[in-house]
Amino acid sequence: MVEAGSILIVDDELNLRSSLSHIFQRVGYQVKTAGGAREAIHHLVVQCFDLIFLDLKMPGIGGIELLAEIRLIDPGVPVIILTACANLDIAYQTLGKGASAYLVKPIDPALIISRANEVIKEDRRNKLQVNTRLLGNPGELPG
Repeated sequence: MVEAGSILIVDDELNLRSSLSHIFQRVGYQVKTAGGAREAIHHLVVQCFDLIFLDLKMPGIGGIELLAEIRLIDPGVPVIILTACANLDIAYQTLGKGASAYLVKPIDPALIISRANEVIKEDRRNKLQVNTRLLGNPGELPG
């Protein structure tokens, strides 16, 4: 597992939020949950997250609209779509709007933990590469 980080779970289903929260807390993650867009936005302006799980079909502001808001608040945070909607066109649409992955419910706990770890690890590797390019190789001192 990657070094534990923080996860935001956005889903209108209380049982799913609770189950996912428990699953990720058991493996060392700090977890916040939101039942809808307003609560999610509140969490995002208060705290940075290493990963967001986002449902698509929620009352009020749906997941695709919320994904656009997330990109305005924190453009680099990885977002995994977790939905019961197994639709290839919607999957491509969300990936085109910046989602990192598209998973369909129900999903095996081991698989969701594995996918979360992979996405966070890849995001951290990408951020390290960007920082290295911007700052140069720390082992090289200017002449």
